[in-house]
Amino acid sequence: MPEKRGNVTERPDISISLRPARRRRRRRWRAAGAALSLLLITLTAVAGLGVYTFAGGRVDLEAVRPLAVAALQDRVGAGRKLAIGGLALERDERGLALALTDLAIFDDDGHKLLSAPKADVHVSTLALLTGAVEPKRVDVEDLLVQLRILPDGGVDLSLGADDSAPVPDAAQTAAPQNPAAQVSSEASPAPAQRAKIVAQIGRAINGVFDLASGKDSPIAQLDHFGVRRGKLALIDLSAGQTRGFDNFAFSLDRKRLKGQGAAEVNVAADGPNGRWRLRGEARGARDQPHALTLEAGGFTIDELALALGKSSLPVDSDISLGVKAEAAFQADGHLLDAHARLGLSAGFWRYDDPDFSPIFIDEGFAALHWEPEAHRLVVDQAQVFSGPTRLFLKGSLTAPAGEGDGWAILFDQVEPATIGPDRAGEKTVTLTGFHGDMRLDPAAKKLDVRRVELRGPEVAAAVQGVVDWTEGPHLRLGMSAAKMPAAGLLAIWPNALGAAARGWLGDHLQAGTLDSLRLAVDLDDIDLRMMRAQRAPMGDRILIDYVVKDAAFTFLDGAPAVIGLNGHGRTTGRSTLFTATSGAMETAPGRRIELSDGQFSLPDLAQKPTPMNIGARVKGGVDVLGDILARPGFAKVASMPVDPKAIKGQFDGTFSWRTRLGPAPDPAPVLDVNCKVENFSLDRLVGKERLEQATLSVTVANGATKIAGAGKLFGVPATLDLLRPGDDPAQGTVSFVMDEAARTRAGLPLGATLTGPVAVKLTGAVGAAHPQAQVEMDLAKAGLNYPIPGLFKPAGRPAKASFAYREDERGATLDQIVFEGGGAVARGSAQLGAEGGFQSAKFTQLKLSPGDSMQVEIGKSGDGLKIVGKGESLDARPFLKSLAANGPERADSSDLDLDLQATVMSGANRQIISNAALRLSKKGANLRGLTFSGKIGGDLVEASLGRAEGGSSLLKATTTDAGAFLAFLDLYSHMEGGKLRAAFRVANGGFAGPVDIDKFVLRGEPAMRAFASQPGGEQLTARMRINPETVAFTRLHAEIEKRDGVLKVRDGVIASPNIGSTLEGSADFNRDAVDFSGTFVPAYGVNNLFGQLPVVGLILGGGDKEGLIGVNFRVTGRPGAPVLSVNPLSAIAPGFLRKIFGVIPMDGAPSQ
Repeated sequence: MPEKRGNVTERPDISISLRPARRRRRRRWRAAGAALSLLLITLTAVAGLGVYTFAGGRVDLEAVRPLAVAALQDRVGAGRKLAIGGLALERDERGLALALTDLAIFDDDGHKLLSAPKADVHVSTLALLTGAVEPKRVDVEDLLVQLRILPDGGVDLSLGADDSAPVPDAAQTAAPQNPAAQVSSEASPAPAQRAKIVAQIGRAINGVFDLASGKDSPIAQLDHFGVRRGKLALIDLSAGQTRGFDNFAFSLDRKRLKGQGAAEVNVAADGPNGRWRLRGEARGARDQPHALTLEAGGFTIDELALALGKSSLPVDSDISLGVKAEAAFQADGHLLDAHARLGLSAGFWRYDDPDFSPIFIDEGFAALHWEPEAHRLVVDQAQVFSGPTRLFLKGSLTAPAGEGDGWAILFDQVEPATIGPDRAGEKTVTLTGFHGDMRLDPAAKKLDVRRVELRGPEVAAAVQGVVDWTEGPHLRLGMSAAKMPAAGLLAIWPNALGAAARGWLGDHLQAGTLDSLRLAVDLDDIDLRMMRAQRAPMGDRILIDYVVKDAAFTFLDGAPAVIGLNGHGRTTGRSTLFTATSGAMETAPGRRIELSDGQFSLPDLAQKPTPMNIGARVKGGVDVLGDILARPGFAKVASMPVDPKAIKGQFDGTFSWRTRLGPAPDPAPVLDVNCKVENFSLDRLVGKERLEQATLSVTVANGATKIAGAGKLFGVPATLDLLRPGDDPAQGTVSFVMDEAARTRAGLPLGATLTGPVAVKLTGAVGAAHPQAQVEMDLAKAGLNYPIPGLFKPAGRPAKASFAYREDERGATLDQIVFEGGGAVARGSAQLGAEGGFQSAKFTQLKLSPGDSMQVEIGKSGDGLKIVGKGESLDARPFLKSLAANGPERADSSDLDLDLQATVMSGANRQIISNAALRLSKKGANLRGLTFSGKIGGDLVEASLGRAEGGSSLLKATTTDAGAFLAFLDLYSHMEGGKLRAAFRVANGGFAGPVDIDKFVLRGEPAMRAFASQPGGEQLTARMRINPETVAFTRLHAEIEKRDGVLKVRDGVIASPNIGSTLEGSADFNRDAVDFSGTFVPAYGVNNLFGQLPVVGLILGGGDKEGLIGVNFRVTGRPGAPVLSVNPLSAIAPGFLRKIFGVIPMDGAPSQ
């Protein structure tokens, strides 16, 4: 009976084992019944053979099944019980075979040890004829083989047995099956560690030979044992994982080679990565010189690890392993010779860490041999090829010399090697030396890395430390490096260690020298698990200090690289900080900006995506900075709002770049800039004009670029404010005061039309190919001479204008014009030429006075303007003032064609001309043509400009209501009625000619009132029957001349039968003064007769315009407040004496 331990029954193992089976004595059949049964089986087999031979089919041997079970029972070993469900005789390619169906083997406790649907057993015919059942070939079909990986790393094999069978514990699994070996082990003292390992290897090898040729082997007497169409399952009980292999095949064949017994084993199955195969051959018996050959191929690393009880390796790979090994032994088991060759197929290998990039292998192989005397496994050569990576190594693995010693692992580089780039853009590195010295202690679960050194033109590094796995993996490693180029640094930096910083540098670092590096890591199982889960370990678990010189890297795709970078840095498990002392960015040779006080930081590696900050102080040419910001990399965060080719100047400031590192590019990186720009110039800021000598402050924040400062524009001081929000066009505000010189420089020579300074504010897109701006002008300090005669705004009177400016190839458009000032309002648009000159304008609303309603179109006509105005109402008083007050400083010398039509034209003194039409043509200051027509009440008013004798211009005017017309013109407001005729010669900006008015009435004339109020005046007016308030006259005549703002009157006379008067003098509108004098003649019809007489009229009447009796008067002062003076003595003096009295002041003479 099997031995029991606790509640677990220890089962005998019938699986293929490396441990020798217990010797058992064969049972002999002694009873006659047994002999008889054998005879019956033999007879039945012979009979069945005959039937099968003649019938050609399957022969059922169910009748003798119990006898067959009894005959085969001895072959399964003591303590086991054989059971079959059916028995038949079949023929296959190798001859006759007993076909056993539903095969099962049980132990003494009834546990099923083996179960298969069918097995074919070929027996020896000769032995069968002698009465013995001797199997020679056994083939088991559809067998399920389960290889269980126990929690302690042990292995349990099940051949189609019950899943409910108890799993041996660690002690049972480790217990030797050979009692003699167990006793020997207990009696002998504990051997040295190396002896233990060598003994284990020796026992395993001896087990192979015992299985093949041992006397107690259950299959030693078979020529062939095999499994066909089976299934293999590798089960990891601790991890709960199962990996299945289909079409599992196993065969063990015995044969003789060169007089020696040999056993050949072939194993194969279909795995996830293809079919793997294993072939082994054992030659000779255990107590004789013997040899072992092994060939295997198609195994992946994880399949091999699972078969060896290591199902949870932290690696993933599809690389298949091939091996060919041979070993020779003495009869006592001493190893004489052993050598092997390993090969790796193409595939990938990846550490179980999301940050670890896969390593792709093209090919790899190694040649090894065992040195028995030194107990050393020597790697004669090992080569690995992976793209540009080439490794050529040799080394050795020496068994421990004593208790507590580890396996000595040494390796060296055979010839120069190369390490290929880990990421796109990195460089291949050459190794001239690769040396390793390590100690592996499996019992202590520790690997002591005494020194691993890498040397080469671009690599100089050494690693030391300890790796143990007593309670999970624990890495304590240190590395030092010096004078190593950037390519070498990236080559030796594992991509899973500080993955965010390593990955970013791998993508962006271009050149540089690692002056020194010190690295220390202390990572336990928890840290490694965190890193595999893409979580940063604690900060003190990783510490890297380094100094960099002359580095070059890009921090933004599409932006120039930072070059000449010098600084030092520190990386921990949670952060990275690099401080730069100097550097530069260069767009072309000689075009660079300098960097200093820079920082590169990853402040929190635990955040996903990981924040990254870059900052520095920068200075250099603003045109270079503009070129940098114009690169595609900066398009999403900032850009120079103007063409970099159009700017000059020097800047000094700071910048910072903030982004997040992750699988995808950061959609919203942030750039901050704060700097000062001096001696700045910008071409075509306003039209073709450039900004010069500017001092600006530039800030970039939240994706917006802001520029503010002051400089010179059009040669005058100007302030500038620019803002570019994100990708939108830059919007700017430029303010300056434009004087005469600035307007001339801008190509706007407006002459007398605009005088004085104008405050201008421009708001709009800056640097665009076709500028657009909103223009606001403050005209309070400017004087305006409008193109339309009579319109004038003096300096000091509030006025403002605004319009939208839009420029294209044809010129510029002024749209949405709004002007308000001096009571005038204008709304419309204008067009300027390519050179800035005026082309045309259209005003949908024009109010020169509050009551106006006009639409005006202005166009270019030769060197002058053509103005066409139409509307419902027009206040003509500004025009009239221009006629009266057009001094030389207000003269408009521009050419003008005016066509003006108004339904109602308002003049002075509430007079209105209806259906007024005015056409005027002016060349410089001279009128060339004029027509005017309209009605005052029902009376026609007409004026025209023609030609007089001699070719001079002659302006004629007529109306049948002279009083209303003069009141309209604001020349005189006390006349009623009258027929007016005037003819003026027009030349050199002035006019001269006679004016005649017939049959009119003066009503409320102040001079008449004043005359009547003089002493004796009332009696005189009563005697002449004159009402001072209303005086009728028959005619008026005067010679009038106006030139340079001075109106002169000569030979003026006004007469009626009852009264008359003369008048001469001038009105100087430039000095706002009048000085007129004349003689008041009563009873003019009779009195004037004396003045008509030759000689006598001059002496007694004072001339042909006066009479025998007359009173001198004089009007002086301002036009708005004249003063009348009367000389009463002149009334009794003869005519020639009145002339004297009229010019000599009289003391005490009354005046008004």
